[in-house]
Amino acid sequence: MQVLVLEASTTSAKAMVYDLKKGIQAVAVLPYDRKIGDSAVQDTVLVYESLLAAGRQVAEGEDIAAVALGGIWHGLVVCDKAMQPVTPTYTWAYMDAAKYAAQLRRDGAFTKRAYQATGCMVHATYPAYRLAYLKDNGLSIEGKLIAGQGSYNFFRLTGERLTTISMKSGSAFLNTHTLDYDKEILKLSGVKKEQLGTLCAHTDTRPLLKDAAEKLGISAGIPVVPALADGALNQAGSGALRRGFMTFSVGTSAAIRMASDRPVIPEKPSTWCYYTAGKHLCGAATAGATNCVDWYMQHILGGRIGYGKIESMIKNKEDAPVFMPFLFGERCPGWRDDLKGGFYDLTDSTRIGEQYYAVLEGVLFNIYQCYLELVKITGAPEKIFVSGGICNSEYWLSMLTDIFQKEITLLSNEQASLLGGAVLALHAAGGLPDIESFSVKTERVIQPDNMNGRLYRQRFDRYRDIYDTMI
Repeated sequence: MQVLVLEASTTSAKAMVYDLKKGIQAVAVLPYDRKIGDSAVQDTVLVYESLLAAGRQVAEGEDIAAVALGGIWHGLVVCDKAMQPVTPTYTWAYMDAAKYAAQLRRDGAFTKRAYQATGCMVHATYPAYRLAYLKDNGLSIEGKLIAGQGSYNFFRLTGERLTTISMKSGSAFLNTHTLDYDKEILKLSGVKKEQLGTLCAHTDTRPLLKDAAEKLGISAGIPVVPALADGALNQAGSGALRRGFMTFSVGTSAAIRMASDRPVIPEKPSTWCYYTAGKHLCGAATAGATNCVDWYMQHILGGRIGYGKIESMIKNKEDAPVFMPFLFGERCPGWRDDLKGGFYDLTDSTRIGEQYYAVLEGVLFNIYQCYLELVKITGAPEKIFVSGGICNSEYWLSMLTDIFQKEITLLSNEQASLLGGAVLALHAAGGLPDIESFSVKTERVIQPDNMNGRLYRQRFDRYRDIYDTMI
Protein backbone atom coordinates (compact mmCIF):
# COMPACT_ATOMS: atom_id res chain seq x y z
CA MET A 1 0.00 0.00 0.00
CA GLN A 2 1.32 3.41 -1.07
CA VAL A 3 0.17 6.86 0.07
CA LEU A 4 0.95 10.39 -1.03
CA VAL A 5 1.67 13.30 1.32
CA LEU A 6 1.47 16.92 0.15
CA GLU A 7 2.78 19.69 2.41
CA ALA A 8 2.72 23.44 1.78
CA SER A 9 5.47 24.65 4.12
CA THR A 10 6.69 28.19 4.73
CA THR A 11 9.23 28.23 1.91
CA SER A 12 8.54 25.20 -0.29
CA ALA A 13 6.04 22.67 -1.61
CA LYS A 14 6.86 19.13 -0.49
CA ALA A 15 5.62 15.71 -1.53
CA MET A 16 6.35 12.17 -0.42
CA VAL A 17 5.28 8.72 -1.57
CA TYR A 18 5.40 6.25 1.31
CA ASP A 19 4.98 2.47 1.12
CA LEU A 20 3.61 0.61 4.13
CA LYS A 21 6.22 -2.18 3.78
CA LYS A 22 9.12 -0.45 2.03
CA GLY A 23 9.03 2.99 3.64
CA ILE A 24 9.87 6.23 1.82
CA GLN A 25 9.83 5.76 -1.95
CA ALA A 26 10.28 9.32 -3.21
CA VAL A 27 10.47 12.88 -1.90
CA ALA A 28 10.26 16.16 -3.80
CA VAL A 29 10.93 19.62 -2.36
CA LEU A 30 10.17 22.56 -4.67
CA PRO A 31 11.25 25.93 -3.21
CA TYR A 32 8.75 28.69 -3.90
CA ASP A 33 9.82 31.12 -6.59
CA ARG A 34 9.54 34.90 -6.32
CA LYS A 35 6.12 34.97 -7.98
CA ILE A 36 4.66 33.19 -4.95
CA GLY A 37 5.95 35.83 -2.54
CA ASP A 38 8.09 35.70 0.57
CA SER A 39 7.76 33.86 3.87
CA ALA A 40 5.11 36.32 5.12
CA VAL A 41 2.77 37.01 2.17
CA GLN A 42 2.11 34.36 -0.50
CA ASP A 43 -0.04 33.79 -3.56
CA THR A 44 -2.53 31.15 -2.40
CA VAL A 45 -3.28 29.73 -5.86
CA LEU A 46 0.38 29.50 -6.87
CA VAL A 47 1.23 27.66 -3.64
CA TYR A 48 -1.49 25.13 -4.46
CA GLU A 49 -0.19 24.71 -8.00
CA SER A 50 3.35 24.19 -6.68
CA LEU A 51 1.98 21.51 -4.39
CA LEU A 52 0.39 19.70 -7.35
CA ALA A 53 3.67 19.93 -9.26
CA ALA A 54 5.59 18.39 -6.37
CA GLY A 55 2.97 15.67 -6.00
CA ARG A 56 2.99 14.79 -9.68
CA GLN A 57 6.78 14.58 -9.63
CA VAL A 58 6.75 11.72 -7.12
CA ALA A 59 3.36 10.05 -7.62
CA GLU A 60 2.46 10.13 -11.31
CA GLY A 61 1.38 6.66 -12.43
CA GLU A 62 1.74 5.15 -8.94
CA ASP A 63 -0.98 3.14 -7.23
CA ILE A 64 -1.82 5.60 -4.45
CA ALA A 65 -4.33 4.51 -1.80
CA ALA A 66 -4.81 7.85 0.02
CA VAL A 67 -3.55 11.44 0.13
CA ALA A 68 -2.74 13.44 3.27
CA LEU A 69 -2.29 17.20 3.45
CA GLY A 70 0.08 19.19 5.62
CA GLY A 71 0.70 22.88 5.98
CA ILE A 72 1.69 25.55 8.46
CA TRP A 73 -0.16 26.80 11.50
CA HIS A 74 -1.33 30.42 11.67
CA GLY A 75 -2.04 31.04 7.95
CA LEU A 76 -4.91 33.30 6.86
CA VAL A 77 -6.54 33.88 3.46
CA VAL A 78 -9.88 35.59 2.77
CA CYS A 79 -11.92 34.10 -0.10
CA ASP A 80 -15.18 34.89 -1.85
CA LYS A 81 -18.20 32.57 -1.72
CA ALA A 82 -16.72 30.42 -4.50
CA MET A 83 -13.47 30.03 -2.49
CA GLN A 84 -11.53 32.28 -4.85
CA PRO A 85 -8.89 34.16 -2.82
CA VAL A 86 -9.44 37.92 -2.50
CA THR A 87 -6.31 38.36 -0.38
CA PRO A 88 -2.95 36.59 -0.41
CA THR A 89 -2.18 34.07 2.30
CA TYR A 90 -0.71 35.83 5.32
CA THR A 91 1.58 33.38 7.16
CA TRP A 92 2.83 33.29 10.75
CA ALA A 93 5.68 35.59 9.66
CA TYR A 94 3.32 38.48 8.77
CA MET A 95 3.84 40.89 11.68
CA ASP A 96 1.92 43.99 10.54
CA ALA A 97 -0.60 43.39 13.31
CA ALA A 98 2.06 43.68 16.05
CA LYS A 99 1.00 47.14 17.28
CA TYR A 100 -2.67 46.14 17.17
CA ALA A 101 -1.95 43.04 19.28
CA ALA A 102 0.17 45.09 21.71
CA GLN A 103 -2.79 47.42 22.25
CA LEU A 104 -5.07 44.45 22.98
CA ARG A 105 -2.55 43.13 25.52
CA ARG A 106 -2.95 46.32 27.56
CA ASP A 107 -6.25 44.83 28.68
CA GLY A 108 -4.84 42.31 31.13
CA ALA A 109 -8.19 40.69 31.90
CA PHE A 110 -8.97 40.07 28.23
CA THR A 111 -5.45 38.79 27.56
CA LYS A 112 -5.67 36.30 30.42
CA ARG A 113 -9.14 35.07 29.41
CA ALA A 114 -8.17 34.70 25.74
CA TYR A 115 -4.93 32.87 26.53
CA GLN A 116 -6.49 30.49 29.03
CA ALA A 117 -9.42 29.74 26.68
CA THR A 118 -7.56 29.27 23.40
CA GLY A 119 -4.03 28.29 24.42
CA CYS A 120 -2.84 31.11 22.13
CA MET A 121 -1.34 34.36 23.39
CA VAL A 122 -2.74 37.67 22.13
CA HIS A 123 -0.12 38.08 19.42
CA ALA A 124 0.26 39.04 15.77
CA THR A 125 1.17 35.44 14.91
CA TYR A 126 -2.44 34.32 15.26
CA PRO A 127 -5.05 34.68 12.48
CA ALA A 128 -7.84 35.84 14.83
CA TYR A 129 -5.91 38.99 15.72
CA ARG A 130 -4.47 39.40 12.24
CA LEU A 131 -7.97 39.32 10.76
CA ALA A 132 -9.24 41.85 13.31
CA TYR A 133 -6.31 44.12 12.40
CA LEU A 134 -6.94 43.81 8.65
CA LYS A 135 -10.64 44.45 9.20
CA ASP A 136 -9.86 47.58 11.21
CA ASN A 137 -7.67 48.71 8.32
CA GLY A 138 -10.34 48.47 5.64
CA LEU A 139 -10.62 44.79 4.71
CA SER A 140 -14.28 43.87 4.19
CA ILE A 141 -15.16 40.35 5.32
CA GLU A 142 -18.91 40.65 4.80
CA GLY A 143 -20.03 37.55 2.89
CA LYS A 144 -16.45 36.28 2.71
CA LEU A 145 -15.01 32.90 3.68
CA ILE A 146 -11.99 32.72 6.00
CA ALA A 147 -9.48 29.95 5.40
CA GLY A 148 -5.84 28.96 5.65
CA GLN A 149 -3.63 27.58 2.91
CA GLY A 150 -4.25 24.04 4.16
CA SER A 151 -8.05 24.25 4.09
CA TYR A 152 -7.90 26.00 0.71
CA ASN A 153 -5.78 23.12 -0.65
CA PHE A 154 -8.29 20.60 0.73
CA PHE A 155 -11.15 22.45 -0.96
CA ARG A 156 -9.34 22.41 -4.30
CA LEU A 157 -8.69 18.67 -4.00
CA THR A 158 -12.14 17.63 -2.76
CA GLY A 159 -14.60 20.48 -3.31
CA GLU A 160 -15.49 20.62 0.40
CA ARG A 161 -14.79 23.28 3.04
CA LEU A 162 -13.45 21.41 6.04
CA THR A 163 -10.84 22.63 8.48
CA THR A 164 -9.28 20.38 11.08
CA ILE A 165 -9.52 21.05 14.79
CA SER A 166 -5.74 20.76 14.74
CA MET A 167 -5.25 23.52 12.20
CA LYS A 168 -7.78 25.83 13.84
CA SER A 169 -6.19 25.27 17.27
CA GLY A 170 -3.30 27.42 16.06
CA SER A 171 -5.54 30.29 14.97
CA ALA A 172 -6.78 31.63 18.36
CA PHE A 173 -10.34 31.13 17.06
CA LEU A 174 -10.70 27.76 18.81
CA ASN A 175 -11.45 27.15 22.48
CA THR A 176 -8.93 24.46 23.39
CA HIS A 177 -11.16 23.06 26.17
CA THR A 178 -14.38 22.66 24.15
CA LEU A 179 -12.65 22.18 20.76
CA ASP A 180 -15.21 24.52 19.24
CA TYR A 181 -15.01 28.13 18.10
CA ASP A 182 -14.63 30.62 20.96
CA LYS A 183 -17.53 33.10 21.14
CA GLU A 184 -15.50 36.00 22.58
CA ILE A 185 -12.82 35.74 19.90
CA LEU A 186 -15.47 35.51 17.16
CA LYS A 187 -17.02 38.72 18.48
CA LEU A 188 -13.65 40.49 18.61
CA SER A 189 -12.75 39.59 15.03
CA GLY A 190 -16.26 40.24 13.71
CA VAL A 191 -16.52 36.88 11.98
CA LYS A 192 -19.24 34.22 12.15
CA LYS A 193 -18.31 30.59 12.71
CA GLU A 194 -19.93 29.66 9.37
CA GLN A 195 -17.33 31.80 7.61
CA LEU A 196 -14.48 29.81 9.18
CA GLY A 197 -15.40 26.40 7.81
CA THR A 198 -16.75 23.18 9.33
CA LEU A 199 -14.49 21.76 12.02
CA CYS A 200 -13.39 18.17 11.49
CA ALA A 201 -10.98 15.50 12.72
CA HIS A 202 -8.09 13.92 10.84
CA THR A 203 -10.37 10.92 10.21
CA ASP A 204 -12.93 12.98 8.25
CA THR A 205 -11.64 12.22 4.79
CA ARG A 206 -13.24 13.14 1.46
CA PRO A 207 -12.72 11.63 -2.04
CA LEU A 208 -10.21 13.14 -4.45
CA LEU A 209 -11.81 15.02 -7.35
CA LYS A 210 -11.19 13.89 -10.92
CA ASP A 211 -9.59 17.18 -12.01
CA ALA A 212 -7.11 17.18 -9.11
CA ALA A 213 -6.38 13.48 -9.61
CA GLU A 214 -5.52 14.06 -13.26
CA LYS A 215 -3.13 16.87 -12.35
CA LEU A 216 -1.42 14.62 -9.81
CA GLY A 217 -1.38 11.63 -12.14
CA ILE A 218 -3.18 9.34 -9.71
CA SER A 219 -6.65 7.79 -9.35
CA ALA A 220 -9.73 9.83 -8.46
CA GLY A 221 -11.98 8.91 -5.54
CA ILE A 222 -9.29 7.90 -3.07
CA PRO A 223 -9.57 9.41 0.44
CA VAL A 224 -7.95 12.77 1.17
CA VAL A 225 -7.00 13.54 4.78
CA PRO A 226 -7.74 17.21 5.58
CA ALA A 227 -4.73 19.39 6.38
CA LEU A 228 -2.96 19.25 9.70
CA ALA A 229 -0.11 21.59 10.55
CA ASP A 230 3.47 20.45 10.04
CA GLY A 231 4.09 20.72 13.79
CA ALA A 232 1.18 18.42 14.57
CA LEU A 233 2.28 15.97 11.88
CA ASN A 234 5.87 16.08 13.15
CA GLN A 235 4.66 14.62 16.45
CA ALA A 236 2.94 11.70 14.70
CA GLY A 237 5.79 11.17 12.26
CA SER A 238 8.34 11.04 15.07
CA GLY A 239 6.39 8.35 16.92
CA ALA A 240 5.93 10.89 19.73
CA LEU A 241 2.20 10.91 20.41
CA ARG A 242 3.01 8.97 23.58
CA ARG A 243 3.51 10.65 26.95
CA GLY A 244 7.01 11.94 27.75
CA PHE A 245 8.27 12.22 24.16
CA MET A 246 9.37 15.65 22.98
CA THR A 247 9.88 16.67 19.37
CA PHE A 248 12.25 19.44 18.47
CA SER A 249 12.22 20.78 14.92
CA VAL A 250 14.47 23.52 13.62
CA GLY A 251 13.62 24.93 10.22
CA THR A 252 12.78 28.49 9.18
CA SER A 253 11.43 28.84 12.72
CA ALA A 254 11.80 26.37 15.58
CA ALA A 255 9.48 24.55 17.95
CA ILE A 256 9.45 22.05 20.81
CA ARG A 257 6.35 19.98 21.59
CA MET A 258 4.95 17.32 23.91
CA ALA A 259 1.62 15.49 23.56
CA SER A 260 -0.91 15.52 26.38
CA ASP A 261 -4.34 14.01 27.06
CA ARG A 262 -5.61 17.40 28.25
CA PRO A 263 -4.89 21.09 27.72
CA VAL A 264 -1.94 22.33 29.81
CA ILE A 265 -1.69 26.12 29.96
CA PRO A 266 0.51 28.03 32.44
CA GLU A 267 -0.87 30.89 34.51
CA LYS A 268 1.66 33.31 33.00
CA PRO A 269 1.74 33.25 29.18
CA SER A 270 4.92 31.60 27.96
CA THR A 271 4.01 28.47 25.97
CA TRP A 272 1.08 27.49 23.74
CA CYS A 273 -1.43 24.63 23.66
CA TYR A 274 -2.74 23.39 20.29
CA TYR A 275 -4.17 20.09 19.07
CA THR A 276 -2.86 17.26 16.94
CA ALA A 277 -4.35 13.92 15.89
CA GLY A 278 -6.49 13.09 18.92
CA LYS A 279 -4.14 14.70 21.45
CA HIS A 280 -3.48 18.13 22.85
CA LEU A 281 -0.04 19.47 22.04
CA CYS A 282 1.86 21.61 24.53
CA GLY A 283 4.75 23.52 23.10
CA ALA A 284 6.69 26.67 22.40
CA ALA A 285 7.91 28.21 19.17
CA THR A 286 10.45 30.81 18.16
CA ALA A 287 10.26 33.17 15.20
CA GLY A 288 14.00 32.96 14.54
CA ALA A 289 15.95 29.84 13.51
CA THR A 290 17.50 29.09 10.10
CA ASN A 291 16.03 32.37 8.87
CA CYS A 292 18.49 34.14 11.22
CA VAL A 293 21.35 32.02 9.90
CA ASP A 294 20.33 32.76 6.31
CA TRP A 295 20.13 36.48 7.15
CA TYR A 296 23.70 36.49 8.42
CA MET A 297 25.12 34.41 5.55
CA GLN A 298 23.35 36.36 2.81
CA HIS A 299 22.86 39.92 4.08
CA ILE A 300 26.00 40.32 6.19
CA LEU A 301 28.45 38.06 4.34
CA GLY A 302 26.81 38.50 0.94
CA GLY A 303 26.86 34.75 0.22
CA ARG A 304 30.65 34.81 -0.22
CA ILE A 305 31.44 32.04 2.30
CA GLY A 306 29.99 28.53 2.58
CA TYR A 307 28.75 26.92 5.77
CA GLY A 308 31.61 24.45 6.07
CA LYS A 309 34.19 27.19 5.63
CA ILE A 310 32.72 29.56 8.21
CA GLU A 311 32.34 26.79 10.80
CA SER A 312 36.08 26.16 10.46
CA MET A 313 36.67 29.86 11.23
CA ILE A 314 35.15 29.63 14.73
CA LYS A 315 38.13 29.93 17.09
CA ASN A 316 37.22 31.74 20.30
CA LYS A 317 33.77 30.88 21.64
CA GLU A 318 34.45 32.36 25.09
CA ASP A 319 34.80 35.90 23.71
CA ALA A 320 32.11 35.63 21.04
CA PRO A 321 29.35 38.27 21.08
CA VAL A 322 25.83 37.42 22.19
CA PHE A 323 23.15 37.33 19.51
CA MET A 324 19.49 38.03 20.28
CA PRO A 325 17.57 36.15 17.54
CA PHE A 326 14.54 38.45 17.31
CA LEU A 327 14.98 39.68 13.76
CA PHE A 328 11.40 38.54 13.12
CA GLY A 329 9.99 39.50 16.52
CA GLU A 330 9.53 37.18 19.47
CA ARG A 331 7.02 34.40 19.90
CA CYS A 332 7.77 32.30 22.99
CA PRO A 333 8.43 32.73 25.82
CA GLY A 334 7.80 36.49 26.06
CA TRP A 335 5.35 36.94 23.16
CA ARG A 336 6.81 40.32 22.20
CA ASP A 337 6.05 40.57 18.48
CA ASP A 338 7.70 44.02 18.47
CA LEU A 339 11.01 42.84 19.97
CA LYS A 340 14.16 43.52 17.93
CA GLY A 341 17.29 41.42 17.50
CA GLY A 342 20.98 42.12 17.20
CA PHE A 343 24.52 41.53 18.48
CA TYR A 344 25.72 42.49 21.94
CA ASP A 345 29.32 42.64 23.24
CA LEU A 346 30.82 43.24 19.79
CA THR A 347 34.35 44.64 19.72
CA ASP A 348 36.69 45.76 16.96
CA SER A 349 38.46 42.41 17.21
CA THR A 350 35.32 40.26 16.78
CA ARG A 351 35.78 38.08 13.71
CA ILE A 352 33.09 36.72 11.42
CA GLY A 353 33.56 33.16 12.69
CA GLU A 354 32.62 34.24 16.20
CA GLN A 355 29.70 36.32 14.87
CA TYR A 356 28.37 33.27 13.01
CA TYR A 357 28.84 31.16 16.13
CA ALA A 358 26.85 33.71 18.13
CA VAL A 359 23.93 33.47 15.66
CA LEU A 360 23.77 29.68 16.02
CA GLU A 361 24.05 29.96 19.78
CA GLY A 362 21.46 32.73 20.11
CA VAL A 363 18.85 30.72 18.20
CA LEU A 364 19.40 27.75 20.51
CA PHE A 365 19.40 29.92 23.65
CA ASN A 366 15.95 31.23 22.71
CA ILE A 367 14.73 27.65 22.25
CA TYR A 368 16.35 26.61 25.54
CA GLN A 369 14.49 29.48 27.23
CA CYS A 370 11.28 27.97 25.85
CA TYR A 371 12.30 24.50 27.01
CA LEU A 372 12.76 25.67 30.59
CA GLU A 373 9.26 27.16 30.58
CA LEU A 374 7.64 24.13 28.95
CA VAL A 375 9.05 21.53 31.35
CA LYS A 376 7.64 23.52 34.28
CA ILE A 377 4.15 22.45 33.20
CA THR A 378 4.79 19.14 31.41
CA GLY A 379 7.73 17.70 33.31
CA ALA A 380 11.06 16.78 31.74
CA PRO A 381 10.90 14.59 28.62
CA GLU A 382 12.06 10.98 28.57
CA LYS A 383 13.25 11.36 24.98
CA ILE A 384 13.92 14.28 22.65
CA PHE A 385 13.61 13.67 18.89
CA VAL A 386 15.27 16.23 16.62
CA SER A 387 14.47 16.92 12.96
CA GLY A 388 14.71 19.72 10.43
CA GLY A 389 17.45 21.83 8.89
CA ILE A 390 19.64 21.65 12.00
CA CYS A 391 20.35 18.01 11.12
CA ASN A 392 22.49 19.22 8.21
CA SER A 393 25.08 20.69 10.60
CA GLU A 394 27.05 18.45 12.95
CA TYR A 395 28.42 21.57 14.63
CA TRP A 396 24.96 22.95 15.41
CA LEU A 397 23.67 19.56 16.59
CA SER A 398 26.57 19.22 19.03
CA MET A 399 25.92 22.74 20.30
CA LEU A 400 22.24 21.88 20.83
CA THR A 401 23.09 18.75 22.84
CA ASP A 402 25.63 20.56 24.99
CA ILE A 403 23.32 23.49 25.75
CA PHE A 404 20.42 21.25 26.75
CA GLN A 405 22.71 18.74 28.50
CA LYS A 406 20.30 16.08 27.30
CA GLU A 407 20.63 13.00 25.14
CA ILE A 408 19.28 13.89 21.70
CA THR A 409 17.85 11.30 19.31
CA LEU A 410 18.36 12.16 15.67
CA LEU A 411 15.64 10.92 13.33
CA SER A 412 16.81 9.11 10.20
CA ASN A 413 14.34 11.16 8.12
CA GLU A 414 14.54 14.93 8.58
CA GLN A 415 11.09 15.33 6.94
CA ALA A 416 9.23 14.14 10.03
CA SER A 417 6.10 16.13 9.20
CA LEU A 418 5.79 14.40 5.83
CA LEU A 419 6.15 11.08 7.60
CA GLY A 420 3.37 12.14 9.97
CA GLY A 421 1.15 12.75 6.97
CA ALA A 422 1.99 9.26 5.73
CA VAL A 423 0.88 7.82 9.09
CA LEU A 424 -2.53 9.52 8.81
CA ALA A 425 -2.93 8.56 5.15
CA LEU A 426 -2.15 4.91 5.90
CA HIS A 427 -4.67 5.02 8.75
CA ALA A 428 -7.29 6.49 6.39
CA ALA A 429 -6.63 3.77 3.83
CA GLY A 430 -6.94 1.00 6.43
CA GLY A 431 -3.29 0.03 6.42
CA LEU A 432 -2.45 1.27 9.92
CA PRO A 433 -5.00 0.59 12.69
CA ASP A 434 -3.35 2.64 15.45
CA ILE A 435 -1.41 5.85 14.74
CA GLU A 436 0.00 6.07 18.29
CA SER A 437 1.86 2.78 17.91
CA PHE A 438 3.83 4.08 14.92
CA SER A 439 7.57 4.23 15.56
CA VAL A 440 10.44 5.43 13.42
CA LYS A 441 14.03 4.47 12.84
CA THR A 442 16.56 6.68 14.51
CA GLU A 443 19.88 7.53 12.93
CA ARG A 444 21.83 7.87 16.17
CA VAL A 445 21.87 9.25 19.68
CA ILE A 446 24.10 12.21 20.55
CA GLN A 447 25.45 12.54 24.08
CA PRO A 448 26.17 15.92 25.71
CA ASP A 449 29.67 17.12 26.66
CA ASN A 450 29.74 18.29 30.29
CA MET A 451 32.76 20.57 29.80
CA ASN A 452 31.04 22.46 26.99
CA GLY A 453 27.91 22.55 29.12
CA ARG A 454 29.66 24.70 31.76
CA LEU A 455 30.67 27.28 29.13
CA TYR A 456 27.14 27.41 27.73
CA ARG A 457 25.64 27.90 31.19
CA GLN A 458 27.82 30.97 31.67
CA ARG A 459 26.96 32.35 28.26
CA PHE A 460 23.26 31.59 28.71
CA ASP A 461 23.30 33.63 31.93
CA ARG A 462 24.67 36.57 29.91
CA TYR A 463 21.96 36.01 27.28
CA ARG A 464 19.28 36.08 29.99
CA ASP A 465 20.72 39.28 31.48
CA ILE A 466 20.47 40.99 28.08
CA TYR A 467 17.00 39.54 27.44
CA ASP A 468 15.74 40.83 30.78
CA THR A 469 16.85 44.38 29.93
CA MET A 470 15.06 44.17 26.54
CA ILE A 471 11.64 43.33 27.95
